[in-house]
Amino acid sequence: MPEPELDELARKVDTAIAAERGVVARVRAWSRLSRFAMVALLIGVIAMMTGTLSPRSDMNTMPRWRLVAVIGVYVVIALAAVWHALRPLWLRRLSPWVSRLLVCAGLVIPFVHALLPELPTHEAHISSCLANGTLLGLSVLLLARAVDRGGHRGTDEALLAAAGGGVGGVMALHLQCPINHVEHLLTAHAPVPLLLLGLYWVLRRT
Repeated sequence: MPEPELDELARKVDTAIAAERGVVARVRAWSRLSRFAMVALLIGVIAMMTGTLSPRSDMNTMPRWRLVAVIGVYVVIALAAVWHALRPLWLRRLSPWVSRLLVCAGLVIPFVHALLPELPTHEAHISSCLANGTLLGLSVLLLARAVDRGGHRGTDEALLAAAGGGVGGVMALHLQCPINHVEHLLTAHAPVPLLLLGLYWVLRRT
């Protein structure tokens, strides 16, 4: 690269660094592990609050192995997606296959879960699950994007953050909602990551 172009690039970097001020700038200066821990903590707090303050009424009767397995899969996908969404700029870009696999897992696994053999539903439940899950997932997505050192630099990072937040929202719904009907899970739980991707796309264009 010619020297004038390097000088121009250096000036742009210095300007961008100088423009960052306040709490967000200080948090973005933290290590990747520290920023990841912050987002992971938010996911954990959401899960703990939904699972303890308003737990599903059939928590004690549903198969324990199934609950642990489903939550475990959601946790792995959400944390893996967030970790890679916070990938530092100085590292080589993540393989497209890895990012696509994680995003696809975040979109597809909730539908697979919804199609598992249906458990009994013992009581009626006034459901606003789609909105609740999307709002919870949005909080994770916004935090992940806010503390990303690269900002909104790439589509892959945005997709990964949205997938991680969406799966976190679905996980919270699974800890809270006692409705086990396949139709409900397919229409009010599983679409949360997909809806979050669409919502984020709209927000970025406004």
